[in-house]
Amino acid sequence: MKKILFALAFIAGTTAFATAQRAYGPASPQARSNDQEYRIREGFYRGDLTRREAARLQSQQRDVERAIFRAKADGFISRSERRHIDTLQDRMNWAIARERRDFDRRGRY
Repeated sequence: MKKILFALAFIAGTTAFATAQRAYGPASPQARSNDQEYRIREGFYRGDLTRREAARLQSQQRDVERAIFRAKADGFISRSERRHIDTLQDRMNWAIARERRDFDRRGRY
């Protein structure tokens, strides 16, 4: 009886940890790119970004999208290509956050 209870407790404990895992993998490069474009537009509309800052960030975002397009050209994104794209997108996330919080405002103060 003790063995059965111990086995059931063990199974219940391991399944509880298994359900805590992520249901989905990391976001696709295109999904991250779309999120970054949205953050740039939102920052411009809210006045957090000046016109020049938004234009520069959009230009950098186009470079990231070109890298994604080139990586997808052969139909498969290799591990090194994915790492390169992730690095570019991490830098874009940092640049967007930095520009939105630098207190350069568009419009009224």
